[in-house]
Amino acid sequence: MPTFSLMTILPRGIWSRLSSKFLFRIKLYGPELSIKHFSPSLQISLRLTGPGQTQYGTKSKRSPRSKYVYPLLSSRTRILTNSEQGGVFRSGVLDGVTPCGSFPQSGNSDPSRQASSEWLLTAYHDAITHNAQEGTGGVDASLIWETNRAPNGRAFNGTFGFMLNYYSIRASMSDLIALATYTAVRNCQGPPLIMRAGRIDATGPAPDGFVPGPSDSITTLLSKFANAGFNKTDMIQVAIGGVHGQFFPELTGDSNKTNYVHFDTTPATFDNKAATEYLDGTSLNPLVTAPGGNNSDFTVFNSDGNSTIKAMSQPTSFLSTCGSILQRMIDTVPSTVKLSDPITPMKVKPHDLQLQLLSTGQIRLDGYIRVRSEDRGLSEQPTVRVMYADRTGQVNSTMIDTVPVRFQGGIGSGFEALFWVRTTNTGDFGISHFNVSLTNATTRAETVYDNNGHGYPVQDSIIFQAAQSCQILNSDENGNGNLTMTAAVSACWNNIGLMLNLVDQVRDGMDLTNPSLNVVVKVPRANSVVPALVVRTVPMKLLRSTEFGYTLYSGSYSLPTESWSTTADVWVEGPNGVKYEDGFKKTNDHESIAILHISYEINFLNVFDLTLRLR
Repeated sequence: MPTFSLMTILPRGIWSRLSSKFLFRIKLYGPELSIKHFSPSLQISLRLTGPGQTQYGTKSKRSPRSKYVYPLLSSRTRILTNSEQGGVFRSGVLDGVTPCGSFPQSGNSDPSRQASSEWLLTAYHDAITHNAQEGTGGVDASLIWETNRAPNGRAFNGTFGFMLNYYSIRASMSDLIALATYTAVRNCQGPPLIMRAGRIDATGPAPDGFVPGPSDSITTLLSKFANAGFNKTDMIQVAIGGVHGQFFPELTGDSNKTNYVHFDTTPATFDNKAATEYLDGTSLNPLVTAPGGNNSDFTVFNSDGNSTIKAMSQPTSFLSTCGSILQRMIDTVPSTVKLSDPITPMKVKPHDLQLQLLSTGQIRLDGYIRVRSEDRGLSEQPTVRVMYADRTGQVNSTMIDTVPVRFQGGIGSGFEALFWVRTTNTGDFGISHFNVSLTNATTRAETVYDNNGHGYPVQDSIIFQAAQSCQILNSDENGNGNLTMTAAVSACWNNIGLMLNLVDQVRDGMDLTNPSLNVVVKVPRANSVVPALVVRTVPMKLLRSTEFGYTLYSGSYSLPTESWSTTADVWVEGPNGVKYEDGFKKTNDHESIAILHISYEINFLNVFDLTLRLR
């Protein structure tokens, strides 16, 4: 009788948990097993062993994914949702357009600029160079190469300069352009947009001559919009922004750089005033009223006898129409780009989790649990507890209490609250995942969140040791910057200058090889404020073994001044080429890496040094 075998691609050590949950018996043939950490779904193949040990089977199949599973996309999109724009750990993106009608980057003292409209205009100028027929261009950040072109002004470098705070190897500038639109529209009472990730930055400029100009004829305007995949109605709906007198004095009649003419009388609110004021003849829009054929908006609005603009004069229609066209705009991408599913905030989500191997041999889990409320704020504090599972998948029966993170006397801000968790276990059993229990303060009803059945994963194959890490910065020529922060430093003085020392650990007995350090280096680019991000990989050197089953490794990298604030990953290869990683460690995060400022009278070589441990 033939034997059936179900092969699954799962983290090692999960078999006992699987066999107890599933209604079939798992029989594993041979020593080979592919390993994939953090997989949101199982990858399976069915194998049949017949007479003479002849094997028949199916190709690998992946089970369907119906819900978002942490940490899928989370590292790339942490700031790409509104849930991360407020609260104790606010990302700060919202600050760039608050208040809506001003330019906060200048302390709200520049009357000639409005950040919210500039952020929208950045996305528009990037998207409009899309070639629908060829499937090229769109929101791909090609605009970073085009800021010296005639149709483009200082608004774009202002947007890019602000978004550099969030630009990283896991958040492309093109995704941040979409985020800027999302944030500006919502903060100005506009329609809700959907945020997706996955945009890829262009490596050069888009073809010139495709941005609509104020003196373009209706034929030229229609042609430019059609090239980007938009029709006449779309063209009318997408009119955005205001006009700077410094760059377009022929439109405003005033070349003063502080002269900024808005399109309507309510520039700080996303509303239908541009449509209603155009129809009643009181429009402030210079692209409607400018003489000499420079009134392209009048040409656009009037191209269908004002029927589209009349429909948009109704508030409800205006919001729904603008929501639809702006969504299409930010989702206009090259045909080779596949955007993610819509990013929606999870009810419960881990935040800044980090393992640490202690001197006692125990492993400590440290981090936060973010709890989101359906209404604004958590008026009554829930009880939040954590249950973790060891490497075999066995869930510990002990419930671990958390502590609410206080913010201005409350437990959170906006729609979320954060709860701090810290626990230790014996390194012999490790940790593979955990579940979160929420108990309602009023009803005492308990709900367990298990990441849609997968548990919130934690890998302990390689552990970044924050407490034994440091970054040393040379002071400036005036002798400033002599701040010392306490850190347990390993081999930190083998180089003088800027030195980052990270300690990591990799578990013994797992056939782990090639421990390596990835450092993201910011390489300046000519004619662009946005640097290239280049990943440099260096091998780690053996330091020593420990009695707890972990081995210490270290690696170093010479880091340029412009890359002092960057990210680094430590990783190791496992069986079948699988990569285990503890990544995206921020060098400017004082909680992750101690930063030491030391004064010298001469300039020394800047050195970036990482140390890691393997178990």
